[in-house]
Amino acid sequence: RVYARALLQEPRERLRVPLLARLESMRPSLHLSSPLAARAGSSVIMGGDYAAAASALFANVRLPASIVAGVLVPLSFGYVLPREGEVFSPRTQGALIRVYRVLSIWAYVSLVVAIVDASVAINSLAENAHAPAASVADLIASEYQLPWVAMNVNFLFGLCSVFVLVALRALMTWGSDEARVAAGSCAAALLFALSTIDEQVKAGAFADGLPQLICQYCTLTLGVAGASRSPLLIGGMLARAMRRRAAIRRRRLTATHAGRGS
Repeated sequence: RVYARALLQEPRERLRVPLLARLESMRPSLHLSSPLAARAGSSVIMGGDYAAAASALFANVRLPASIVAGVLVPLSFGYVLPREGEVFSPRTQGALIRVYRVLSIWAYVSLVVAIVDASVAINSLAENAHAPAASVADLIASEYQLPWVAMNVNFLFGLCSVFVLVALRALMTWGSDEARVAAGSCAAALLFALSTIDEQVKAGAFADGLPQLICQYCTLTLGVAGASRSPLLIGGMLARAMRRRAAIRRRRLTATHAGRGS
Protein backbone atom coordinates (compact mmCIF):
# COMPACT_ATOMS: atom_id res chain seq x y z
CA ARG A 1 0.00 0.00 0.00
CA VAL A 2 2.80 2.44 0.81
CA TYR A 3 4.47 1.76 -2.54
CA ALA A 4 1.15 2.25 -4.44
CA ARG A 5 0.37 5.52 -2.70
CA ALA A 6 3.85 6.85 -3.43
CA LEU A 7 3.49 5.99 -7.08
CA LEU A 8 0.06 7.64 -7.37
CA GLN A 9 1.24 10.87 -5.76
CA GLU A 10 4.15 11.37 -8.22
CA PRO A 11 3.92 13.08 -11.64
CA ARG A 12 2.37 11.08 -14.47
CA GLU A 13 5.50 11.13 -16.63
CA ARG A 14 7.48 9.27 -13.97
CA LEU A 15 4.93 6.48 -14.04
CA ARG A 16 6.34 5.46 -17.41
CA VAL A 17 9.21 3.81 -15.55
CA PRO A 18 8.52 0.06 -15.19
CA LEU A 19 6.71 -0.74 -11.97
CA LEU A 20 9.13 -3.49 -10.96
CA ALA A 21 12.13 -1.18 -11.28
CA ARG A 22 10.40 1.47 -9.18
CA LEU A 23 9.52 -1.00 -6.45
CA GLU A 24 13.07 -2.35 -6.40
CA SER A 25 14.42 1.19 -5.97
CA MET A 26 12.05 1.83 -3.04
CA ARG A 27 12.83 -1.46 -1.29
CA PRO A 28 14.73 -1.03 2.02
CA SER A 29 18.39 -1.93 1.84
CA LEU A 30 19.70 -5.10 3.41
CA HIS A 31 22.36 -3.08 5.20
CA LEU A 32 20.31 -2.41 8.33
CA SER A 33 21.48 -1.04 11.61
CA SER A 34 21.38 -3.41 14.53
CA PRO A 35 19.13 -2.30 17.44
CA LEU A 36 21.86 -3.19 19.91
CA ALA A 37 24.42 -1.19 17.98
CA ALA A 38 22.02 1.77 17.64
CA ARG A 39 21.44 1.70 21.38
CA ALA A 40 25.20 1.84 21.88
CA GLY A 41 25.49 4.75 19.46
CA SER A 42 27.17 2.93 16.55
CA SER A 43 25.94 1.45 13.31
CA VAL A 44 26.75 -2.16 12.42
CA ILE A 45 26.03 -3.51 8.94
CA MET A 46 24.23 -6.83 8.88
CA GLY A 47 25.62 -9.80 6.98
CA GLY A 48 22.55 -9.99 4.74
CA ASP A 49 22.31 -13.00 2.47
CA TYR A 50 25.67 -14.39 3.59
CA ALA A 51 24.32 -15.05 7.08
CA ALA A 52 21.45 -17.04 5.59
CA ALA A 53 23.85 -18.93 3.31
CA ALA A 54 26.14 -19.72 6.24
CA SER A 55 23.15 -20.99 8.25
CA ALA A 56 22.24 -23.27 5.36
CA LEU A 57 25.78 -24.68 5.27
CA PHE A 58 25.69 -25.47 8.99
CA ALA A 59 22.24 -27.03 8.59
CA ASN A 60 23.53 -29.23 5.76
CA VAL A 61 25.81 -30.97 8.27
CA ARG A 62 23.47 -30.88 11.26
CA LEU A 63 20.75 -32.93 9.55
CA PRO A 64 22.99 -35.85 8.45
CA ALA A 65 24.69 -35.82 11.86
CA SER A 66 21.29 -36.14 13.55
CA ILE A 67 20.31 -39.04 11.27
CA VAL A 68 23.58 -40.89 11.80
CA ALA A 69 23.36 -40.37 15.58
CA GLY A 70 19.86 -41.84 15.57
CA VAL A 71 21.05 -44.85 13.58
CA LEU A 72 24.01 -45.31 15.91
CA VAL A 73 21.89 -45.85 19.04
CA PRO A 74 20.34 -49.21 18.04
CA LEU A 75 23.54 -50.22 16.24
CA SER A 76 25.56 -49.74 19.44
CA PHE A 77 23.15 -50.62 22.26
CA GLY A 78 20.24 -52.43 20.67
CA TYR A 79 21.77 -55.87 20.15
CA VAL A 80 24.18 -57.86 22.27
CA LEU A 81 27.31 -59.06 20.51
CA PRO A 82 28.05 -62.80 20.79
CA ARG A 83 31.07 -63.93 22.75
CA GLU A 84 31.98 -66.50 20.11
CA GLY A 85 32.05 -66.27 16.33
CA GLU A 86 33.29 -68.02 13.22
CA VAL A 87 35.89 -65.42 12.21
CA PHE A 88 37.77 -64.68 15.46
CA SER A 89 38.87 -66.69 18.45
CA PRO A 90 37.02 -66.13 21.76
CA ARG A 91 39.91 -64.07 23.10
CA THR A 92 40.01 -61.81 20.01
CA GLN A 93 36.22 -61.63 20.01
CA GLY A 94 36.21 -60.32 23.58
CA ALA A 95 38.83 -57.70 22.78
CA LEU A 96 36.87 -56.54 19.74
CA ILE A 97 33.68 -56.25 21.81
CA ARG A 98 35.46 -53.85 24.18
CA VAL A 99 36.76 -51.85 21.20
CA TYR A 100 33.25 -51.82 19.74
CA ARG A 101 31.76 -50.38 22.93
CA VAL A 102 34.37 -47.65 23.31
CA LEU A 103 34.15 -46.70 19.64
CA SER A 104 30.35 -46.54 19.83
CA ILE A 105 30.39 -44.08 22.70
CA TRP A 106 33.12 -41.99 21.08
CA ALA A 107 31.26 -41.83 17.77
CA TYR A 108 27.96 -40.88 19.41
CA VAL A 109 29.60 -38.13 21.46
CA SER A 110 31.34 -36.74 18.37
CA LEU A 111 28.06 -36.59 16.45
CA VAL A 112 26.33 -34.83 19.34
CA VAL A 113 29.15 -32.27 19.50
CA ALA A 114 28.77 -31.66 15.75
CA ILE A 115 25.03 -31.10 16.20
CA VAL A 116 25.62 -28.69 19.09
CA ASP A 117 28.25 -26.70 17.15
CA ALA A 118 25.94 -26.39 14.16
CA SER A 119 22.89 -25.41 16.22
CA VAL A 120 24.74 -22.75 18.21
CA ALA A 121 26.26 -21.29 15.05
CA ILE A 122 22.87 -21.14 13.32
CA ASN A 123 21.34 -19.33 16.30
CA SER A 124 24.25 -16.90 16.44
CA LEU A 125 23.96 -16.15 12.73
CA ALA A 126 20.29 -15.31 13.18
CA GLU A 127 20.63 -13.27 16.38
CA ASN A 128 23.86 -11.29 16.07
CA ALA A 129 25.12 -8.58 13.75
CA HIS A 130 28.03 -9.33 11.43
CA ALA A 131 30.58 -7.25 9.60
CA PRO A 132 30.22 -7.13 5.81
CA ALA A 133 31.97 -10.01 4.04
CA ALA A 134 32.90 -10.66 0.43
CA SER A 135 31.48 -14.20 0.49
CA VAL A 136 30.00 -16.80 2.80
CA ALA A 137 33.45 -18.39 3.16
CA ASP A 138 34.87 -15.08 4.39
CA LEU A 139 32.05 -14.75 6.93
CA ILE A 140 32.67 -18.24 8.31
CA ALA A 141 36.45 -17.81 8.30
CA SER A 142 36.29 -14.49 10.15
CA GLU A 143 33.69 -15.28 12.82
CA TYR A 144 32.80 -18.99 12.82
CA GLN A 145 35.97 -20.82 11.91
CA LEU A 146 36.22 -22.95 15.05
CA PRO A 147 32.54 -24.06 15.04
CA TRP A 148 32.78 -24.85 11.32
CA VAL A 149 35.98 -26.89 11.58
CA ALA A 150 34.87 -28.60 14.81
CA MET A 151 31.50 -29.54 13.32
CA ASN A 152 33.06 -31.06 10.20
CA VAL A 153 35.80 -32.97 12.04
CA ASN A 154 33.40 -34.44 14.62
CA PHE A 155 30.87 -35.36 11.96
CA LEU A 156 33.62 -36.97 9.89
CA PHE A 157 34.80 -39.06 12.83
CA GLY A 158 31.26 -40.15 13.67
CA LEU A 159 30.55 -41.11 10.07
CA CYS A 160 33.77 -43.11 9.74
CA SER A 161 33.05 -44.84 13.04
CA VAL A 162 29.68 -46.02 11.74
CA PHE A 163 31.38 -47.80 8.81
CA VAL A 164 33.85 -49.43 11.20
CA LEU A 165 31.12 -50.48 13.64
CA VAL A 166 29.03 -52.06 10.88
CA ALA A 167 32.07 -53.98 9.62
CA LEU A 168 32.97 -55.17 13.13
CA ARG A 169 29.42 -56.29 13.87
CA ALA A 170 29.29 -58.24 10.62
CA LEU A 171 32.61 -59.92 11.35
CA MET A 172 31.55 -60.86 14.90
CA THR A 173 28.02 -62.10 14.15
CA TRP A 174 27.88 -63.50 10.62
CA GLY A 175 29.59 -66.41 8.97
CA SER A 176 33.12 -66.04 7.72
CA ASP A 177 32.32 -65.63 4.01
CA GLU A 178 29.41 -63.22 4.44
CA ALA A 179 31.29 -61.25 7.08
CA ARG A 180 34.34 -60.72 4.89
CA VAL A 181 32.16 -59.56 2.00
CA ALA A 182 30.31 -57.11 4.27
CA ALA A 183 33.53 -55.82 5.82
CA GLY A 184 35.07 -55.33 2.40
CA SER A 185 32.01 -53.39 1.23
CA CYS A 186 32.19 -51.15 4.31
CA ALA A 187 35.90 -50.54 3.75
CA ALA A 188 35.34 -49.64 0.10
CA ALA A 189 32.46 -47.27 0.97
CA LEU A 190 34.55 -45.64 3.68
CA LEU A 191 37.47 -45.04 1.34
CA PHE A 192 35.19 -43.61 -1.36
CA ALA A 193 33.58 -41.29 1.18
CA LEU A 194 36.94 -40.13 2.54
CA SER A 195 38.19 -39.49 -0.98
CA THR A 196 35.16 -37.36 -1.82
CA ILE A 197 35.40 -35.40 1.43
CA ASP A 198 39.15 -34.88 1.02
CA GLU A 199 38.70 -33.47 -2.49
CA GLN A 200 35.99 -31.12 -1.25
CA VAL A 201 38.17 -29.95 1.63
CA LYS A 202 41.00 -29.22 -0.79
CA ALA A 203 38.63 -27.22 -3.00
CA GLY A 204 37.48 -25.17 -0.01
CA ALA A 205 39.13 -22.26 1.73
CA PHE A 206 39.95 -23.75 5.12
CA ALA A 207 42.50 -26.57 4.66
CA ASP A 208 44.49 -28.45 2.03
CA GLY A 209 43.16 -31.85 3.05
CA LEU A 210 41.72 -33.93 5.87
CA PRO A 211 44.96 -34.21 7.90
CA GLN A 212 45.43 -30.44 7.86
CA LEU A 213 41.78 -29.94 8.78
CA ILE A 214 42.18 -32.17 11.85
CA CYS A 215 45.39 -30.36 12.84
CA GLN A 216 43.61 -27.05 12.37
CA TYR A 217 40.83 -28.23 14.68
CA CYS A 218 43.34 -29.01 17.42
CA THR A 219 45.19 -25.72 16.90
CA LEU A 220 42.03 -23.62 16.95
CA THR A 221 40.73 -25.37 20.07
CA LEU A 222 43.99 -24.81 21.94
CA GLY A 223 44.13 -21.19 20.78
CA VAL A 224 40.58 -20.41 21.87
CA ALA A 225 41.12 -22.18 25.20
CA GLY A 226 44.27 -20.16 25.85
CA ALA A 227 42.73 -16.86 24.76
CA SER A 228 39.38 -17.14 26.51
CA ARG A 229 40.54 -19.28 29.46
CA SER A 230 37.12 -20.86 29.53
CA PRO A 231 36.93 -23.37 32.41
CA LEU A 232 34.39 -25.44 30.48
CA LEU A 233 36.56 -25.75 27.39
CA ILE A 234 39.72 -26.43 29.39
CA GLY A 235 37.85 -28.98 31.52
CA GLY A 236 36.60 -30.75 28.41
CA MET A 237 40.12 -30.95 26.99
CA LEU A 238 41.47 -32.33 30.27
CA ALA A 239 38.65 -34.90 30.46
CA ARG A 240 39.42 -36.06 26.93
CA ALA A 241 43.13 -36.35 27.73
CA MET A 242 42.40 -38.33 30.90
CA ARG A 243 40.05 -40.61 28.97
CA ARG A 244 42.75 -41.39 26.42
CA ARG A 245 45.27 -42.00 29.16
CA ALA A 246 42.88 -44.40 30.91
CA ALA A 247 42.22 -46.23 27.65
CA ILE A 248 45.94 -46.65 26.97
CA ARG A 249 46.53 -47.85 30.53
CA ARG A 250 43.70 -50.36 30.27
CA ARG A 251 45.08 -51.62 26.99
CA ARG A 252 48.49 -52.16 28.53
CA LEU A 253 47.01 -54.02 31.51
CA THR A 254 44.98 -56.23 29.20
CA ALA A 255 48.06 -57.05 27.14
CA THR A 256 50.02 -57.82 30.32
CA HIS A 257 47.37 -60.19 31.69
CA ALA A 258 47.04 -61.88 28.32
CA GLY A 259 50.79 -62.42 28.18
CA ARG A 260 50.82 -63.93 31.66
CA GLY A 261 47.90 -66.18 30.83
CA SER A 262 49.59 -67.50 27.72
